[in-house]
Amino acid sequence: MGKLKSFYVELENPNGVYYAGQIMNGRLVVELIEEMHMKEIRLIFKGGAEVYWTETYTSATEGGDTRDNTETFAASETYFNQSVPVYGRGLGMGDKCRLPPGQHFYPFSFQLPSRLPSSFEGGDGYVRYTIRGVIDRSSWIKKDKDTKKPFTVIALLDLNTYPNSACATQNQKSKNVCCLCCKSGPVTGKIRVDRIGHVPGDTVRFQSEIQNLTNRVCKSYVKFYMSITFRTPKKCKAMAREITRVNHQDVPPGDSEAWAGETFSIPSVPPSDLIGCGIIDVDYFIELVAMKLHIPAKIIIGTIPLQVVTQQYQTHPGVSAPQLSAQASSYLPTSIPTPSAPPMADTLPKSNTPLPSYSESVFGRTSIKESSDSEKTRGDMNFAPSYAYYDWSRH
Repeated sequence: MGKLKSFYVELENPNGVYYAGQIMNGRLVVELIEEMHMKEIRLIFKGGAEVYWTETYTSATEGGDTRDNTETFAASETYFNQSVPVYGRGLGMGDKCRLPPGQHFYPFSFQLPSRLPSSFEGGDGYVRYTIRGVIDRSSWIKKDKDTKKPFTVIALLDLNTYPNSACATQNQKSKNVCCLCCKSGPVTGKIRVDRIGHVPGDTVRFQSEIQNLTNRVCKSYVKFYMSITFRTPKKCKAMAREITRVNHQDVPPGDSEAWAGETFSIPSVPPSDLIGCGIIDVDYFIELVAMKLHIPAKIIIGTIPLQVVTQQYQTHPGVSAPQLSAQASSYLPTSIPTPSAPPMADTLPKSNTPLPSYSESVFGRTSIKESSDSEKTRGDMNFAPSYAYYDWSRH
């Protein structure tokens, strides 16, 4: 009986980060201790999005009793799903193949479609890209073997093409706060962000003000969060994921306070909008919170920084950026160890534009086990996408 010692997908790019239109190179590795009978070995390249959640509610029966009901909300999109045989039946070798013991390597090249949304893992929904290796056994008694390799796709979002990205944004609100049925004045707040467009690695500068005309001490803070909308034909669901927070000192009753020169850094997060995905939206906000007053200011997270920002930095000494191709579809892996990423296309500004490194999502790894996986599926079952990150301290 055949014994499988190792079975995995190996990518030429060790970071596993790609852009739409790029060619992925790698190999499927199969190592057997003994000869194995099979029909074929194939690779399945898959990219898609899925949204899924359930809601439970109570309803009354005709007899006056109550019962719990569960409703499912789901939607999906498929961007590509291609099966490629690398050994056996699919290559005209018949249904009864015998793979001898030892190591076997099956190289592959796969070109990603030119328009794809960025990878995203968000609990009730995801945009996910995987390569699955399958050994199709020769009978129903011998179960198929499979292994899965996730990878990251990043959609380019050039902040220079978004109107007003270099402009500041601000918001102001006022709210009356009731204090134990006593008459109380309003709390008023204002927040101003230095510019709308940012990339991961940027330092965000903002100012905030609070006027507390209530008779209570006002506690306040500023938070940076991701707003996610999951869409299905029956219903939409919104949720927020806080990324970072800046706390303020208390504002006494009848007093005012202003905070100037506040900052925080944008960590590794996916670009805004999830362009190309019709069932998940992603937005970002910097919000001043004071008592029950919430004052959001929307910003845009891109993958290509503003030229007015890159002009402030010089290319790091000793690191020369590779020449970029003339066509957006001509992506090539880079052999330069720094930055740790495939080069971007000609959409990057040419003057002193640093190339990003790639860092795992600030939200960490999550299970990517799917209904098509078995308990014996090999490979990476916990995964976090990696996103473009600009370390400006190196430039």
